[in-house]
Amino acid sequence: MLDVNLIAYATITQILMPDLLEAVPGSAVVGIASIDALVGHPVVPAYCASKAGLVGLTRSMAAA
Repeated sequence: MLDVNLIAYATITQILMPDLLEAVPGSAVVGIASIDALVGHPVVPAYCASKAGLVGLTRSMAAA
């Protein structure tokens, strides 16, 4: 779950970032999260944790 929902997003974003910074202003990376990232769900805790990590990672990258 973490490999697909979080590690892949981080890896792809890291690879694309130099090109995006040189691209047309307004270029963006879009990470798809879920409401479960914020409220959680007892049946799929790994999914919720990976999506919460994606939200936190996106916020951290935007702040840099």
